[in-house]
Amino acid sequence: IRIELRSDLCMANGDGFGSVIDTDICTDSLGIPYIPARRIKGVLKAAAEYIEADKTVEIFGITGESDSGSLKVSDGYIEGYDELKAEINKHDDMNSEQVTRLFTDVKAATAIDDDGHAKDNSLRFTRVLENSLPWNRNENVVFYAETDIDETYADELERICKALRHIGYKRNRGYG
Repeated sequence: IRIELRSDLCMANGDGFGSVIDTDICTDSLGIPYIPARRIKGVLKAAAEYIEADKTVEIFGITGESDSGSLKVSDGYIEGYDELKAEINKHDDMNSEQVTRLFTDVKAATAIDDDGHAKDNSLRFTRVLENSLPWNRNENVVFYAETDIDETYADELERICKALRHIGYKRNRGYG
C-alpha cells in the first residue's frame, strides 16, 4: 500500500513527550516516523464500511475474534527507509529526537468558550509529521506498507484503498 501525505499527519501513539507535547507521533528507535500497521488496517476497515464494500468480514475479520481475516498489513515506512537508516547510522552525533525534529512540527490548539476566549487549562501541543520531505519541501512524504491478502479479495482491497482519504489523529479536523 502506498500512502502519500497531502497534509500534515499525526499518527498519535497515545503518549506525550514530557511536559512539552501532549500528543506525540509514532517513531522508530532512530526517530524516523512510521504508521503502525494497526492504524492502517483500522482506517482501511472504516473506509470499507463507508463504501459498503463486499467481503469486509472475509478481508478484515471480526473484532475480538481469533480469525483476523485475510488481510495482513505491515507498519508503513517512509519511502527510502533503509537508505535513511543507513545515513542516520553514519552520524554518531545524531540522536533520535534530532531525527524526529527534522520531519515534524509542533502545533498548538486551545478550546474557545462561547465568548470567544480561551478556556482555562485547554492549551494542547501536538507533534505532527510535515507532509513534505525535510530535504525537498516540494516533494510529499510517501509511506509504503507491505500487504498480504488472498488473491480473491485483491480487487476489493484496491477499491477500499482508493476510498481511504484520512488516516491520522483528529482526521476529520486535520492532522491527516
